[in-house]
Amino acid sequence: MRVLKIFIILIFPLFLHAQGKIIGKVYDAVSGKGLPMANVIIKGTKIGTSCDIDGSFILLKVPPGEHILVASMIGYKPEEEKVIIKDGEIKEVYFYLHEEVFKVQELVVVGEKPLLEKDVSSSKRSISSEELEAIHTEDIKGILERQAGFQGQG
Repeated sequence: MRVLKIFIILIFPLFLHAQGKIIGKVYDAVSGKGLPMANVIIKGTKIGTSCDIDGSFILLKVPPGEHILVASMIGYKPEEEKVIIKDGEIKEVYFYLHEEVFKVQELVVVGEKPLLEKDVSSSKRSISSEELEAIHTEDIKGILERQAGFQGQG
């Protein structure tokens, strides 16, 4: 039993180093500034992360082998980088993303309004200045009396 415990204690650290780590930064190719919240993933796996406020990232528990890293961000063209990770290795990778303009041939925006407004309990009417001049009256009361639904008193 004692031999088994010693064996486990000696072998366990080897499993801890059986994974690698990738650190790096994602930059804007034109300005050279770090891109916050850019995404970095290992293609074909579920291993990935988002960059911090200055564009830095750390990928932990990367299995040894050859991998393709993909850095992407909305408004930028994704970049790929091939890396080879060995047991316990820390690899540095830097990405420079170029802006990508989305081109649209034509954009049509259509707005529709119902003929009858459902929430309005009364009707309304606008009178243009030309219509006011066509009505021959001396005061505002005369104009209002000629409108449908208006009742004047006194």
